[in-house]
Amino acid sequence: MIRAKDVQAQPPAVSYEVFGRQRKDTCLYHLGTVVAPNASLAEVQALTTYDEHHWSELCLVPAEAFTVLVGARDDRMVGLV
Repeated sequence: MIRAKDVQAQPPAVSYEVFGRQRKDTCLYHLGTVVAPNASLAEVQALTTYDEHHWSELCLVPAEAFTVLVGARDDRMVGLV
């Protein structure tokens, strides 16, 4: 029998936006979103999810780090207004 005190609380899931570029002379493109309890797991998830290209740069940003300039401020998904 599992007791409540034996179960560790899971950290809340965090949305991370993933950006990448294939060559240094190109723009960063928004590739998508991964959801993970911490940045280390989000990094692994992003590297395995977006492995279809040889990226010269791959960036991971917590979605809450973005400041909405135009559009609905309730929605934290990048690119949706």
